[in-house]
Amino acid sequence: MVWIMILFWLCAALVVYHHVGYPLLLKYVGKRAGGRVTPPLPVKRGFKAEASDAALPTITLVMPIYNEAATLAAKLQNLASLDYPANKLSIHLHFDGCSDESYPIALCQLGDPALQQLHIRLFDHPCNRGKVAVLNEAMTHIESELVALTDVSALLPIDSLLLAVAHFQDPEIGVVGEAYRFWQPGSQGEESYWHYQSQIKLCESALGSMLGAHGAFYMMRRECLTPLAADTINDDFMLPMMAIAKGYKAVYDNRCSALELEVSDALLEAQRRKRIGAGNTQQLLRLLPLLHPRFGWVAFNFASGKGLRVLMPLCLTLLWLCAIPLATQSMLFQALLVLQLLGYLLVTLIHLTPLYSWPTLFRKIHYLVLGHWYNGIGTLRYGLRMLVHPTTQERAA
Repeated sequence: MVWIMILFWLCAALVVYHHVGYPLLLKYVGKRAGGRVTPPLPVKRGFKAEASDAALPTITLVMPIYNEAATLAAKLQNLASLDYPANKLSIHLHFDGCSDESYPIALCQLGDPALQQLHIRLFDHPCNRGKVAVLNEAMTHIESELVALTDVSALLPIDSLLLAVAHFQDPEIGVVGEAYRFWQPGSQGEESYWHYQSQIKLCESALGSMLGAHGAFYMMRRECLTPLAADTINDDFMLPMMAIAKGYKAVYDNRCSALELEVSDALLEAQRRKRIGAGNTQQLLRLLPLLHPRFGWVAFNFASGKGLRVLMPLCLTLLWLCAIPLATQSMLFQALLVLQLLGYLLVTLIHLTPLYSWPTLFRKIHYLVLGHWYNGIGTLRYGLRMLVHPTTQERAA
């Protein structure tokens, strides 16, 4: 029974540290470090050719496309509005076996006068291979100094390229990520979560390197690119982290935000979070060397953030299971067991009723607990797949 009690309090400590202790510590230390860092100022162009344009690096903007007919035209018009010298920017559109009108829409858009100054190349593959295969192939066509990766569903501010490029004056910077917000969030919990993630990344960046990037938009040096394993799940985490493993830094700039147009529903959100859960487990296993103390704050943040997130479903489950036998011997554990059961019952009730009818705090708790549930399912599926088919590679969609 002593070991059960020790396990209970260990899990409780990890849960409290991951959700409260680590964010507060990161916020305190990150703000102190961030207060001493002044973000580099971008070149001021105003869409006019300037003598300073000659010093700007060349960029290849890569955009994988799979059945994006709903937002592709808006995205291409958005790219035409970016303030950057046309002779320094190439745009590569990689169509991954689209079964909708994405490719014809792109062809039609190329005739628009607004896009005439852009250097756009279309790569049309007849079969759907998955995003990772597209990215690996795209790397072979890049000759520019920098590469920007963006999603079709995310609109970029007009100065996003200039803001990102300014950071690369520092030769130690290998990756730059920008902020992320929703045109219309699927839920208040989702919006609060991504706001929280943005603050975490800002603090991580102040302490050395952000962990991963928002797939909506980030930029890397070409020499930082590393081909991904075919079964990679979270490519927007693995690519920046592999750059960090090479000795580069990854910084986060929240002065402008990519605007996500896609609105997620409950089903889409559940699928996405299960996939991210599996990806969290995969990336922890594949990036274990980054937990070495020589990586400093990167190792600490990786362990406290991404590492413990993988363990949270297990910790929460053990808290409940350990409380059952302990409750037979202590009123304290009886109360803790009852509180856990009431908490999970509340989350279930919120899930089965309209979210807008519940107070904000309850909706946030629901989003958090449900996220751990989906994370646990994703982790379990990934673990079982590795046990049953250890050499099978999953295609990343």
